[in-house]
Amino acid sequence: MPSRNFIIICEIRTGSTYLSRFLDGVEGVHMWKESPHRDGSYEILRGSREPTKTLREHYSTPFSGIIGSKLPLRHIRKKTMLILEQVKALSLRPVYLTRENEIENILSIMYAENSNLWHLDGTHNRDPGLVEIDIEKVRKRYIPAYRHFLAQMNEIKEMLHVKDSIHITYESVVRGDGKQQIVDELGLEWKSEYEDISNEKKILGGGYRKYFLNYDEILDEIEEGLYV
Repeated sequence: MPSRNFIIICEIRTGSTYLSRFLDGVEGVHMWKESPHRDGSYEILRGSREPTKTLREHYSTPFSGIIGSKLPLRHIRKKTMLILEQVKALSLRPVYLTRENEIENILSIMYAENSNLWHLDGTHNRDPGLVEIDIEKVRKRYIPAYRHFLAQMNEIKEMLHVKDSIHITYESVVRGDGKQQIVDELGLEWKSEYEDISNEKKILGGGYRKYFLNYDEILDEIEEGLYV
């Protein structure tokens, strides 16, 4: 019988921390937390010297419900295949978390890395300010990295090949229907008290122009590099 335990496989800036917090508040779910006081604390393998051991230990935690964690691919590049073999061995149910708007995903990554403002859900209260991105950096770093992520996700789906895998998007989670979808697919009831990230919806809901000094130039480069 397949395990009900799951692992969220994603790129950074796809709402994985928010989704993890939400799920951790749902009765019957136990999410990995390295520390409740650190950003990105739900990333089970970040900084782990023995990732397969860390996975095994977390998913062998005595718990009567469902155990979950998140796995941003960007942070496990050197050991991706080794880790995925362990995911298969543990029969974990993959939850593929992406963004419907790929361009906004890249913009969000660039902005977070260059402003050092990662979570806009009220945990950071300072003025983020404007950033300017070198176009060569967009062309040679950000676009190739994101194209690699898209290709890698397709490879992982073929490798794990789990029929009841869950596909969910950042936008659907923020809207609410994505949260309902994952709770339903896990066979649980939605009783979480975690509030919506209304502040992030206001800031990131198509409003990236006001955070980049050279927004139009960046956007043109992304559209040409990602889709042409």
